Formats: sequence, C-alpha cells, structure tokens
Amino acid sequence: MITLSRIILAFISMVALACNRGDEEKFETISKLRALGVATDPIGLVPSTDGAIQTAQMKFFVAAPLGATVQYEPYQDDRARYALPIELVIDTDSEKIGDYAKFSIHQVNAVLSLPATALVPIPPDPGFARIRYGLRARSGAEEELIVGTLVLYANQETRPAYEPLSVAIDSPLEVTALGEQTNLQATIDNKNSENIKIGWLVSSGTVKNRRAKSTLWLDSAAGQQTVVVTVRGMKSGSFAYAVRDVTQP
Repeated sequence: MITLSRIILAFISMVALACNRGDEEKFETISKLRALGVATDPIGLVPSTDGAIQTAQMKFFVAAPLGATVQYEPYQDDRARYALPIELVIDTDSEKIGDYAKFSIHQVNAVLSLPATALVPIPPDPGFARIRYGLRARSGAEEELIVGTLVLYANQETRPAYEPLSVAIDSPLEVTALGEQTNLQATIDNKNSENIKIGWLVSSGTVKNRRAKSTLWLDSAAGQQTVVVTVRGMKSGSFAYAVRDVTQP
C-alpha cells in the first residue's frame, strides 16, 4: 500500500533531481572558482636506472572571477585505488594571471618527483602503473580539487611517443552578434590520433552540448563575454585550452 509519506518522499526526490539537472546544465557557466585542467611535461615517466629522481613539470589552470585571489596547496588523494599517491611541490611564486572580459585564468606550476627508491610494481598487463597527484585551489570560501594520474611505463621503449594537444577557437569570432544562439566551433591538433574529451565554458548562458567540437552557445547575455574550450587526451592525458573575448559589433 502506498502511503502519503511515500508519495511526499517521491515528490521531494523528483524535485531534487530536477534541481540537480538544472545545476548540471549550468556547469559550463563560469561564475566562481573553476578548475580547468593540468598540462604535464613529460607525458608519462619511466623508472630511474641510475638512481636519479624522475620529475614531471606540471602546469595547473583554474578560472576565477576578476580580481579574485587564489591560494594553492598540495593534495594527496590517499583514497585512490591502483595508483601510488605522490605529493607535489608547488611553486606559488610561479603564478600567472590572464585577465579576460568576464573572468581570469590563473596558472601555477608544480613538480612531481618520483624517488628512485619508490617501489611501483609495473604489471605485464597493462604494462604500466599509475601515479596519483593532486592540488587544492582556494579562493575565499570556494575550493576546487584537481586530481589526476601520471602513467609510469616500464622503460623508454614501451613509453608511447605522445605529443601535446593543441586547440583553437574558430567560432565565435572576436566580434560577433551574440543572440539567442551562437555557433561554437573548435579545431583540435591531435597528432596522437586518440579519443579526446572536449569541454566548453562560457561567461553567461548555456551550451547545448558542451562535449561537442561543434555546438551552440544559447542565451548569452549582451555585451562583452568570454568563452573557453578545453581538450584532454583520453590515453595521453595531454591538456590544452583556448580562450577568447567576444564583443558585440
């Protein structure tokens, strides 16, 4: 028998689900601190053969409101399964800030060091191991965690020769009549021929399909706006982004 309390509970659940879907639809709108991604060099490590420490240089990117201050600290994801957590060393003096019409993009550098004494078993299948890293970014009461994995290959011969991705925004142009809908189009240079995860972020309105290379920007506010596209290689982990201010003619 269906009771009144069950009906009320079901109604509350439906409302909560609808609210969550609304939040997901607005995920692409940058109005607060937002993690964008991380670029690593090299793309993948191999164990040391001479006792030297193996290092990877990392560049973390976050978007934040204009004038906001961002603090950074290492984050060690001890809950990660099947990956060795390594704590980063963050160079807080390396921060670079690029101001755009509606928000800023902050870059901070960090180093991941893999000591020669670190015992990371590399199973024959799949032939590599994973190293887990993380960074915590804070701005006022807001916080973003950026976590990821760097692949450790058995040797140089088994390490794929991945090349960095790059991306450019083809549409909209810098001067565009923004209205009910505007075309979003990106060109991706993918020499690795790998699957790519793409993401569009905008300063107002919504994106019809933020995971598509070609899609529509809907209901943008009038005046100057900012649009970002990010790409990440699903095998290499390579990251790139492009950003553009768009102005009404």
